[in-house]
Amino acid sequence: IAIHHLSCGFGFWLTEMASEFPKPSYFGIDIKPIFPKSTFPNNITFQQYDILKRLPYENNSFDFIHIQFLNFDITELQWETIVFPELTRILKPGGWLEFCDMEYGILNCGPLSKKFDLTGIIII
Repeated sequence: IAIHHLSCGFGFWLTEMASEFPKPSYFGIDIKPIFPKSTFPNNITFQQYDILKRLPYENNSFDFIHIQFLNFDITELQWETIVFPELTRILKPGGWLEFCDMEYGILNCGPLSKKFDLTGIIII
């Protein structure tokens, strides 16, 4: 089983997963070299890379791809034309793609908060 974390940052999610479930192979990629290479388990491979380029993996490479807190960093056009096509290319048939991101709206808000919430959405 091959698991990938796109834009993995410091690699906390990868490290936790690799510690809890040591059998799969884990791969992390990020544009910044901030992953602590000296302290990660040996079943994790980290690569510094720009995800807006063709990803450096063969077709159908991963059973599971995890994406976290990436919505604000990539435009809608980039998602549609670059990121989604690449994710579907490297994901195995029947594989899983998991998105973990923030809610854009304010939940259970009053009139003033609703006004602020709409303003925030327009700014985004």
